Amino acid sequence: MAVVQWGEQYSVGFKELDNHHKKLFSLLDCLYHQMADNASDAQINKIIKDLLDYTKYHFSEEEQVMEKMQYPELFQHQQLHREFIAKIEEFQREASVEGMAIFVAVKMADAGSHWLKEHILAVDKKYHQYSEAMA
Repeated sequence: MAVVQWGEQYSVGFKELDNHHKKLFSLLDCLYHQMADNASDAQINKIIKDLLDYTKYHFSEEEQVMEKMQYPELFQHQQLHREFIAKIEEFQREASVEGMAIFVAVKMADAGSHWLKEHILAVDKKYHQYSEAMA
């Protein structure tokens, strides 16, 4: 059973970006399950790396979409993305200390799922109204 799960309330009206968000939810859910299964530091660090890599990819793609639609809050949105990437990188550094990955995973899974849900609902949903510029 998924602990962190995407639902229709998180749809931003772009199938590709919704699929990206689903993948991010899935990676965070995987992190929760790894913690529950007492995964090794190496397993947890791999998920953190995968989450960081996919987050960077998603943000790049999302920002390109916002550029095409001439989204007026693009700069502010990019700032939020950079701050979140920096937070994941901080978690990654902390998790690389031997024996700390499981503790960092708990913090990261909670913070990451909260941030993602809030970001989609409060920030990402705003750009949908500008999608007509892409038509």
